[in-house]
Amino acid sequence: MEKEHLEAFERNSGNLVRIAREVAEYAYSYRGFKVGCAVLAWRPKGIGLPEKYRIFKAANAKPIEGKQKFCGEMTTACYAWSNGYTRIIAIAVAGLPQADGGSGILSETLHPCEVCRPFLAAFPAVTRDTKIVTVHNHSGLVREFTLEEIMRIHDDPIPWEAALT
Repeated sequence: MEKEHLEAFERNSGNLVRIAREVAEYAYSYRGFKVGCAVLAWRPKGIGLPEKYRIFKAANAKPIEGKQKFCGEMTTACYAWSNGYTRIIAIAVAGLPQADGGSGILSETLHPCEVCRPFLAAFPAVTRDTKIVTVHNHSGLVREFTLEEIMRIHDDPIPWEAALT
């Protein structure tokens, strides 16, 4: 990741975690599973730091069992993109860990789900070195990964590797 983006992430990482934890309270799920997400995004045509970098936030919503869910990660990424932010530097995800629906892995912090991971890997604003900050919303435990590391942990297909073969 470029030095400018790493510095922006370091300046904002605490705010990302705080915002993701706070916005989880606004999630809506028929089963009470609450996830908050905060995204640090960059746009190349911004004027000054307040314009160049911005934090977006969203929470998950799943009002009906067996129907479409709206994950905070996908919603926030789309929101940033639709506001002209073409690079996502970091994604903070906060909630209570649960076994992953795809890999079955139960991690100590909440990882993006089996639907979000391939979406993020294919989304044009997200790169393999986008920071993924995962948070256990009760204990406050925080872990930091890249998207590529999260994909490997869950043994997901890596789309950028498939393109090389």
